[in-house]
Amino acid sequence: MNQLTDTTNNIWRVINRHKRLIIAIVVIATVGYLVFGRSSGLTQEKFQDKIYKVSNGVIDINDSKIEKVNDGSSVYMAKWNGFTITASVDSKDRIIFPYGVIGLPSNQMDEISLGQYQEIMKALSSVADSKLSDEDKERLILNELNFNNVIETGTKHSASKNGIKYELIGTEGTLLFMLGNKK
Repeated sequence: MNQLTDTTNNIWRVINRHKRLIIAIVVIATVGYLVFGRSSGLTQEKFQDKIYKVSNGVIDINDSKIEKVNDGSSVYMAKWNGFTITASVDSKDRIIFPYGVIGLPSNQMDEISLGQYQEIMKALSSVADSKLSDEDKERLILNELNFNNVIETGTKHSASKNGIKYELIGTEGTLLFMLGNKK
C-alpha cells in the first residue's frame, strides 16, 4: 500500500512539474482534433438520407455517384426529377461544401418543376444549416435570393446566413443554386 502511495505521489509531482507542457499538449491535441480529426462532411448515404428526411420523404435520391476529377479531387453528383445535385467530396469520400443544384433554364420549367427546384433548395439549406426554420428557408429563397426575380430576369442574387453563403443564378442555359462557407 505504501508503494502505491509513493507511486501516486511521484506521478503528481511529475504532473505538477510539467503542468504547462501537459496543458499545451492537451490544447494542441484538442485543436488538432477539431480542425483536422473530426469529419465535417457526410457519407454519401448519410447525405442522401438527410435530404430525404429534411424534405419529408419528397426527395428520394436513387441515382448518385462520386466521381474522380482530373486534378485528383472528387465530386458528388445525383439526379432527381431532371435536376442534378452536386457537392464537393473530401479525401475520405465525405460530402462537403459547396453544395449545388443545377436545373434547366427557368423558361423551360413549368410550375411543378419550379416548385421541385425550391424543394431541393430548401433541403440543401437544411442539410447545410439545421438551425434554419421553415420560415427562414422560405424567406431566404423567396426574399433574400429573390427567387421569382431570378426566374423572370435570369439574374444573380446572393445572401449570407449563419456563416453560409447562398447564391441563385439564372442564365440562358441553366438555373443554378449554390451554397458554401462564407469567405
